[in-house]
Formats: sequence, structure tokens, C-alpha cells
Amino acid sequence: MQEIDELGRRHSKEVTSTLKYIIRQMIPTFYRKKDVVKLASFSMCRNPLILGRALDCLELLLWDNVDKVQDFTLMNYVQDIFTVALYDLKHDYGTSKKREYLMMLQRVANLYLIVVASIFIQSHETPDIVTKCYDYFDTRSRSPFVSTRQVDQKTIFDLEKQFDENLCLGLLDCVYRGAGDCRHKSAQQILGDLDKSENLFGKMIKKGMAVHLMVVTQLMRDIFSCSEGALNTLEKYMDGPKGKSPFVYLILHSLTLFLAYKTQEISHKDINTICKNSVLIIRKAIPNGEVKQVDNFLQRLLFNSNPTIRQEMIKLFKETDRYGLLSTFQQKEIEQQLSPLLVNFKFQSTSGGKFGWKKASGRFNDQDVWIFLYCMTEKDHKRNQITFSDQMYLTLR
Repeated sequence: MQEIDELGRRHSKEVTSTLKYIIRQMIPTFYRKKDVVKLASFSMCRNPLILGRALDCLELLLWDNVDKVQDFTLMNYVQDIFTVALYDLKHDYGTSKKREYLMMLQRVANLYLIVVASIFIQSHETPDIVTKCYDYFDTRSRSPFVSTRQVDQKTIFDLEKQFDENLCLGLLDCVYRGAGDCRHKSAQQILGDLDKSENLFGKMIKKGMAVHLMVVTQLMRDIFSCSEGALNTLEKYMDGPKGKSPFVYLILHSLTLFLAYKTQEISHKDINTICKNSVLIIRKAIPNGEVKQVDNFLQRLLFNSNPTIRQEMIKLFKETDRYGLLSTFQQKEIEQQLSPLLVNFKFQSTSGGKFGWKKASGRFNDQDVWIFLYCMTEKDHKRNQITFSDQMYLTLR
């Protein structure tokens, strides 16, 4: 992975071709083959684009192919890979204080939580692995990522420190320490008991961190199967103190993936209602004052081909005073969609306000290019026939 990181810091035709091969061919091939171990190995990479693409593919597999990829031995191997990656990321962030390393750490930690919860759930579906599961968790809990003097279950809810690396890792430690609580009832049984609860969030907190995670993960699994009941339950859960769920970023990112990818594949008579309810949960989930932290993955939904998703996201970004940055989000989306072919992308100094055509320069596939970007008005953005790809043109110069 070190060689890949070095490639990301250099620009040449050969380097671009290599990165293009990794992003456009290697990672999609691993996804099609459901190779969770090879996708997990990219957690060692420090190139944010490669890491993001690989972990998105891995998360989609974990949510959408439950029975096909979640073998206990395989998931243990993935846990071991993530453990090494998290220790390395913690060290890299501690020495450099680069925010991108903290974002990577949080992304890997959230995916780690999904893997752990999947094993909890599987232990109820496959009773003969129960002893192996909990022996493993007991052993793992004796080697915490952080000291309990630095973080415990109580401090997990301190949102002023939500983006602290010790809290990201301390959450995993709390889950491991409470793993034994998951032996007694399955997530479905617990949800059945809580179904009529008026204070679902409060009831979940009392169950302990591991059971709490197992139930949230079960709800997300059901949502990826387009269960409206699961969406309603998750919305009820998010009616607790705004943004207070210890798994708020897991929920936000997973719902974003659901809207970005899953809704394009399904035919459901109430798909528009499902999309609206999903965005409503996202709105409730964003912690107070933390909207900037989620721009990097929510922005993709602003350009979703589904008009319902696009219009609901416009409302959300306007409510949080972020919609004025639409042209910036467009620019970032172009860079992400065309990376690694497009580098050195920057706007020329122009006049004429925020909307209309703007000119930028860059290098595309090792050639100088002009990029003409149509910065949309809100009316343009809402129109059903307008899609992001219609608004972007490249001309060689």
C-alpha cells in the first residue's frame, strides 16, 4: 500500500494509468467477486480516493449480500486487517494531525463496527459458532485501542469531542467489552420487545453499547432490503436527542450509500416515500453544528439522478445554510468522478455572479484542458431533465 500512497503524490501518464486501473478496474472487480478481504486490505492505503472507493464497495457488500460474504472466519480476518489499519492511522494522525487521517480513521472504525455487529447477528443465526465468537471478543477486549482513563461509555456521548480519534476507537472498545450482552437475545427479538416503546433511543442506551450497535445494524440491513417498517423504527430512534446516537456517523454514511446506489437498482411502488423518509432520518441524524463534517459524503446526493432525492437534499442543504456552496460541491464532484484522470483543477478568475457558465483549467489524462462548468440555479437543479453529467464539458486546448 505504501507504493500506492507514493503514486498519489506524483503526476505522470504512467502514474495516472496505474491509479486509473486500481480505481476503475481492480476495486470494481473485487466488488463483483465479493472479495471482502482484498477490499478490506485497502484500509491500509492513505490515498483518500482509493480508500473511499474500496470501503464504499466493502460496505455495500456487507449490507447487501449478507448471506454470501459474512463467514465467521472471513469476518475475523477482516477485523484483524482493520485492527492494524486503525493502529497505523492513529499513529499517523498523532504525528501529523492531518485531518484527512482522522476522517480515514473514522471511516475504517465505522466499517469495523458493522463487521463486529454482523458477527453478533450471525451468532444467533448459526448457533454452532457462538462459543468461537465470544471467545474471540473476550480476547480482543483485553487489548483495547485506548485506555478506559481516556474514554468510557459516558464520554462517548460528549459531542464536543465526537471527532476525537480516542472516541472513535473507544467506541469499539466499549462494544467489545459489552459483547457478552449480545448472547441472550437476537436483534429481531429485541426490536420486537421495543417496538411499542415511546422512548426507543432511551431504551437502547440502557441496553449497553454492544446490543445498541447490533440493533442499529439490523435496522440498516432491513433498510437495504427496502423495509419501510425498519425506516419508521429508525426514524423513531432518531427522535431522541438530536445527533446523540453513538452510531450517528455510521447511520449517516450507510443511508447515503443506500440512497446513492441501492435505490437505483430497486423497483418499489413506494420508492419516493422511501427516499423522502431516508432523507428525513439524515436530517434528524446530523449533529448540531456538525453539518460541515458530513458534506464530503452527502454532497453526492445533491446530484443524484432521482429527482426526489435531489429535491429533498436541496431542502436539507438550504436548511443548514450550505446550499450557497453548490458550485463548490459541483467542482468537488467533478474531481471525484474524474479522478485520477483530472488533476490541477482550478477555476479561472471570472465575473458574472454565482450562476451560469464558468471556466476552469486542469490536466486530463496528462493533457492540458479547459473545463466549462455550468453552475446551476436552484430552478435548474430541481428540473427533472437536468442531470449532473449534462452540465460538464471538457475541451482540449
